[in-house]
Amino acid sequence: MKLWLERIAAAGQDLHRAYHSRRVVSALLHWAAELFQAECALWIAPDSRPGQLRLSKLHPRSRHALQTTRVPARRGWEAWLWAQKKALRFDHPQPETWWPKTPAWGFEIRTLMAVPVRHRQRRLGLLIVANRKHGQFLARQMKWCEAFADQAGLALANARLRETQQKYLEMQKQQLLETTVQLRQANEKLRQAELTRSEGLSMVAHELRSPITSLLGFAKLLRDGRLGALAPEQLELVSSMHRNVEAMERLISDLLDLTRMELGKLTLRMGPCSGQRLLHEAAVTVGSSLPGLASRLQFKLQEEPAYVQADQMRLLQVLVNLLTNAAKYAPSNSPIILELHADAHSVLFSVSDHGRPLAPHEQERLFEKFVRLKSDPYTGATSSGLGLAICRSIVQAHGGMIWVESAAGQGNRFCFRLERVPAPAALAAVPGGAKTP
Repeated sequence: MKLWLERIAAAGQDLHRAYHSRRVVSALLHWAAELFQAECALWIAPDSRPGQLRLSKLHPRSRHALQTTRVPARRGWEAWLWAQKKALRFDHPQPETWWPKTPAWGFEIRTLMAVPVRHRQRRLGLLIVANRKHGQFLARQMKWCEAFADQAGLALANARLRETQQKYLEMQKQQLLETTVQLRQANEKLRQAELTRSEGLSMVAHELRSPITSLLGFAKLLRDGRLGALAPEQLELVSSMHRNVEAMERLISDLLDLTRMELGKLTLRMGPCSGQRLLHEAAVTVGSSLPGLASRLQFKLQEEPAYVQADQMRLLQVLVNLLTNAAKYAPSNSPIILELHADAHSVLFSVSDHGRPLAPHEQERLFEKFVRLKSDPYTGATSSGLGLAICRSIVQAHGGMIWVESAAGQGNRFCFRLERVPAPAALAAVPGGAKTP
């Protein structure tokens, strides 16, 4: 008894190590024939086709290979055994009308046990062990076969669950791959469409630049009186025309800059630049076009020189844009603060104003191109939606990042951070380093 239980336990472990349902059935038939000294072991299970059963047995030359055929589900000895739905044991049942006269395994059956294999009351298949000996299977062997079938049911259910999970994972993986391909294709189409649009904008901007430049020159000649003195009303109209044409010229320049960056045609002339000097030069540049700005500027710069590797003209363009926006959107006579802070690895530039604090949804889209803020309550100013997009592109081209911070009662603070580099050797050799004007 103990030996039988040990052998059945060993057989059960072998079944559970078979991670595929077909391998479980193969191991089941092999162990059934060995445990009960049967000359044949068969497996009957429902087929995917309606009205059919699958009859499987081991291949004579391989323990793991199965030979499977389809048989009718409503006639024949296989159908009769399957329809019983219970364990059966026969000894030499030749008189029975359902008994096969020419069995599939090639010899006349004398003894037979048929045991359903179940899991949680669900019948998974039917195990049959048979031989041509005259001695019958014993009742205790029937009980052992049922115990063995219980272990087989659990192993087969686990194997089918793993197969279902594997199929689901494979299906999900395939869907993910297909979705990835579709997204890549869609992204490529969007990229091509964006490039086409950028090239179109660049072409239009180039075509407009020549006539706008001519208009600007003519308006300046008229305004300055080089073509004759103008009456006050005429001078006012010409001055208004000059301002509007200047605005158009700046817009076209911004469009050309932006499309050049998007098309990857922006050329940076890199070199070490003093952060303090850049802020002072930006203040001078903006102050020359905006009278009264100089009195509003406040500098908070660290004394120790801080250098970044940058294209000086492009970085100056970023600071001028930020300063111009601060002057445009903040109340007149309110302070504008220019700050520079550096640590061992990076340099932080910032321009702060006391304008209307930006809402979170505005902050998220502020640096996108063609995004325009609503009119400012203090000045009524609006933007073209290109200046900050250009700032972001330039800062990113330098390997940095740009963002805005807003707080109620404090206005807005535009910041960007770049990698810090050592001071040029010629300046580092001078005691005290370089002095910023």
